[in-house]
Amino acid sequence: MCEPLSFKGRQGSGASPERRIYADESLAPAGGSWRKYLYTYRIWGRHLYDPDCSPESCRRYLRTEFGPAAKPVEISLGQASRILPLITSAHLPSASAMTYWPEMYTNMPIADKSLPHPYGDTPAPKVFGRVSPLDPAMFSAIHEFVDEWIRQSPGGRYSPVEVAQWLESSARRSAEHLAEARALVRDGKAPAFRRVEIDIAVQNGLGIFFANKLRAGVAYTFYERKGETADLKQAVYFYRLAREAWNGIVQRTRGVYVRDLGFGSLPHRRGHWEDRLPAIDKDLAYMERLLKEKSGESVAGSAATAAPAWLEQRPVRPECEHRPPTAFDTRRPLEVSLTSTSQRIGTVRLHYRHVKQAEAYQMAEMRQEEQSWRYIIPAGFTDSAYPLLYYFELRDGAGHAWLYPGFEPDLANQPYFVVRRG
Repeated sequence: MCEPLSFKGRQGSGASPERRIYADESLAPAGGSWRKYLYTYRIWGRHLYDPDCSPESCRRYLRTEFGPAAKPVEISLGQASRILPLITSAHLPSASAMTYWPEMYTNMPIADKSLPHPYGDTPAPKVFGRVSPLDPAMFSAIHEFVDEWIRQSPGGRYSPVEVAQWLESSARRSAEHLAEARALVRDGKAPAFRRVEIDIAVQNGLGIFFANKLRAGVAYTFYERKGETADLKQAVYFYRLAREAWNGIVQRTRGVYVRDLGFGSLPHRRGHWEDRLPAIDKDLAYMERLLKEKSGESVAGSAATAAPAWLEQRPVRPECEHRPPTAFDTRRPLEVSLTSTSQRIGTVRLHYRHVKQAEAYQMAEMRQEEQSWRYIIPAGFTDSAYPLLYYFELRDGAGHAWLYPGFEPDLANQPYFVVRRG
């Protein structure tokens, strides 16, 4: 984790003698740019030291800054702050933090493979629909989701469609609470409130942008697999929504942030949100031309048809229960079990590995005994200095699948179990 300003002056970001970020001087914090991040420093400093510390220590700061608007500001910022970690976990075009900058994203083409982009370490073919998640155990890539859907065998991993829904939901909720804060704050023109209002709006715009670009990527991949014009039409529709959201960010930040935000020497590490629009427009125009060629429709009149089935939410996961072992013995096998009174669960698969990033998951079908499923992890696997990590994949007879424990609705829990050596 790198706290705000920890890279200031590096990678050519000190080339400007001013090193400003705000074009609007009234927004520059008095006493130095570090004061913009006082709330972040408090949250990280106190909660990293003690995750269970009282939130009052940080809420006092919000009440001092925003008075009666403190609570909706906190909620709005909390929702907006989920967006970037989620999109980074679910869709990572480059493992290089100096290449992938989702806050000022350099567009990766969905359709026009000839368009340049900086994501050289992404899987081939290097287009949006082939991008891997950062966590491929929890999330499926666009092409994987589409292939599973066509085979009528969806997996338990969270799909790009679900990620899009989460992103949009966080953005919408954040915007609602931001509007509430705007109505309650004593001085809506105060620099502290304007700074947080603008930045939250940008984060929410990013959520809407990535949500619709993910949907566009799914629709276009369906078109590539099946060749159906309806899928291409959906792709154009969602891509336009994504472009609209990005343009909203441009309008919100124009005249607020400097025209060339320098966080490095290469083009994808500097500039302004406005600089990213031409690449989006080129890819969208390619897709629109393709639609016109295939359907003969006027692109200007193109709109989404009835919502495709892949946009539907998966059914609620069946209730189940698991009690993790308190510890494991390196000389003995380890039994894990899952119980459920639901009649919907047909099979259960265990995914497990050591807490070691270089390892792939082992997968094993669990043995069913009435309303419980069991599996014994062999002693050779428990003979390790590393803790064990595992989760379950549940399937029913109707082609639905879920992960357990998976994510809770707030996405704030640990989505797997960990057992340490005794």
